[in-house]
Amino acid sequence: RLVSNLLDLSRIEAGALRPDKDWHDIAGLIDDVLGRLRPVTAEHRVVVGVPDALPPVALDYLKIGDVLVNLIENAVKYTPKGTEIHVSVRQTAEELRVEVADRGAGIPPEDLPRLFDPFYRVRKAEARPKGMGLGLAVAKGLVQAHGGRIWAENCEGGGARFVFSLPLAAGDPIEAERQERDE
Repeated sequence: RLVSNLLDLSRIEAGALRPDKDWHDIAGLIDDVLGRLRPVTAEHRVVVGVPDALPPVALDYLKIGDVLVNLIENAVKYTPKGTEIHVSVRQTAEELRVEVADRGAGIPPEDLPRLFDPFYRVRKAEARPKGMGLGLAVAKGLVQAHGGRIWAENCEGGGARFVFSLPLAAGDPIEAERQERDE
């Protein structure tokens, strides 16, 4: 996984990462990721809030799956056992917003601006899990390669919320991307 993150980060920084998009159901992707992460999330209660009848979205299934895996694994690492982790989706006119929220300690405000920088780790000393500080930087690059954005904020009452958006494009962005590659 470390090697994969390093390769993705180098492709992102070189501008060479091209998502292999196709039309997918975001609810199905979330269900798939949570199924694979069941052993990791076993000591937490995962609450899913995905509305029915969401439109399909153009995305690279594996890459956006990696983003979800990273955000959910981070929520598990940084929250006490037995707490809830919420995974939800909301549709706006232009995008789908996917959110992973927890009830952990939250993110120190001074760390929020650099949270998605490569190799950056939150400076909070107590019970800091191991890691290289690559996951969020890679997640940011993968989401941006899809034309989306990602951000983090603290929740009222404690915990952190990570949100990423994926555009709901007019027309067929997959066909437009294929034509661009052929030129």
